[in-house]
Order: sequence, then C-alpha cells, then structure tokens
Amino acid sequence: MNTTFRTSTSTAKVSAQYAAPAKPGDGSTTEKAEVEPPFTEYRNINKLPLTADYVDAKLTWDEADMVDDVMVIEDYLTELVHNGDLENSIKAARDKLKSLEKMANIDKLESKAQKLIKLAEFVKYLKNLEGRKHGTEPNWL
Repeated sequence: MNTTFRTSTSTAKVSAQYAAPAKPGDGSTTEKAEVEPPFTEYRNINKLPLTADYVDAKLTWDEADMVDDVMVIEDYLTELVHNGDLENSIKAARDKLKSLEKMANIDKLESKAQKLIKLAEFVKYLKNLEGRKHGTEPNWL
C-alpha cells in the first residue's frame, strides 16, 4: 500500500477582473456647488452695495457725498427687481448698470465720483420720466 496522495495539477488560466473597492454609504456622491446669491442679498453678504463695487468705490462709497448717489441707484435696481422688470441676479444688475452707463454716455476715463454722480442723475431722470408716464409725481423729489 502506498500512502502517497496524488493530486492532479491544472494549468487552467484564471481571468482576473479588477473591480474598484466599494464606497461606504449608499453609493451617492456629493459636490459643493457655487451658487450666486441674488442681487437683493448682495449688500448683506458683501457689506457694500453692488453699485459701489461696480464703480470700484469700495472704500469711499459710504462717505457723505457718495452714499446718496449709491443708494439712489441701488433703490432703482431693487425697485426694478420687485416690479419684475429685472431678474434678481448679480449678472442682470451688472448688465443693467452697464446699460445705464451707455445710455448716460459715461466715458470710461471719468473718475469714480463722476461716474457715480452721472449714473445717479440719470436714474433720477429715468424715475421722473416713469412718474410722468404714469401720471404720478415720484416721492423722492
């Protein structure tokens, strides 16, 4: 009697497939999305009005001679948003400011203060026209 065990040797090839390790959890992934805040929240978030940022008067917008002009323009844009005439986005507000600059014939080489004064006066003019169109006097005069 022979006590040696013989086993058959196989040369079968095993095809290996690579599978990435499973992630823990339910298999869903999350990403952080950049969401632009609405125009009406710009001042609360950035601590300055969009108009001051637009004319690059970030440090001087709240001085006595500029704050009134900045707020006239900001109030006008906010009013347009509330009336549904302007989308409540920063891009739309910037585009509107650019459009107002063109309509008021403001030169790119003018100083920040001059741009702001001219924009504010043009907005007052537009509000006055709007008031006449509807037969009411504007309350800011």
